[in-house]
Amino acid sequence: MIAQETALQAPDRVSALILSGTRPPTPEFHPTVASPVAWQLMRPVGPRETREAYFRRVWSLAAAEGFAERRPEVIEEIVHQNVERPTPRALLLQQLRAVMAWGHAERLAGVRARTVVIHGEEDSLIPVENGRALGRLIPDASYVELAGVGHLVPHEAPDRVLELVAETARV
Repeated sequence: MIAQETALQAPDRVSALILSGTRPPTPEFHPTVASPVAWQLMRPVGPRETREAYFRRVWSLAAAEGFAERRPEVIEEIVHQNVERPTPRALLLQQLRAVMAWGHAERLAGVRARTVVIHGEEDSLIPVENGRALGRLIPDASYVELAGVGHLVPHEAPDRVLELVAETARV
């Protein structure tokens, strides 16, 4: 979302955008009302649950079904990063306020940077409709939907993401 806003506010500083697992501003945003991941993120760490277990549960749910079992080392790396450098609760609340207040999707018609939107078909945190909307709202954007991929796009499909970055850089 910050990259989208930067492309709008400082277009001379953005030559290309690769947007992954993100969403457009309202009213085009499709929320995750019934998402198990969204509910798990809102649920605090339980009295018998360690922070590690909490983050492991949340990020395992955010990934496509079966990813955490196939690639536990990736989940553990993300858990380690979250535990070693936790985001302060006050900052999380400010971030949530900013995300929820972000609006005027029609402004995306002003994005002039070459744009690739990548979204996991199984994203349970930010529904795939959001990626599709970005692909429609940003002029000449390329939209790539990855089957079998959830919200952790760069972790779940690193080779494909690197290919798309290289292709975008060549153009």
